[in-house]
Amino acid sequence: MDHTYFAEMSWDEETGVWYVSDTDFPGLVAEAVSERDLVERIRTLVPELYALNRKGRHPPRLRRAKRSRGDEESH
Repeated sequence: MDHTYFAEMSWDEETGVWYVSDTDFPGLVAEAVSERDLVERIRTLVPELYALNRKGRHPPRLRRAKRSRGDEESH
C-alpha cells in the first residue's frame, strides 16, 4: 500500500528561499534556493524521516507539491 503526503512550498522574498510552508508529514522542515532543489530535498528527507519513525515500512510518496508565490516565475 502506498502512503502519500502533502507539502506546500512558499517563497520567502526577504531571505530568497523556497520553504515548506505546510505539510501533513510530521517533522518535515526544509528550504532551498529553487523550487526544484526543494522538491529534491523533500524527496530525500521524507524517506529518512519515515525510516526513523517507522522502521521497516515503505516510505510515502509525494502526493502534490503546491507552490505559493503569486504569478511570478520560479527560480
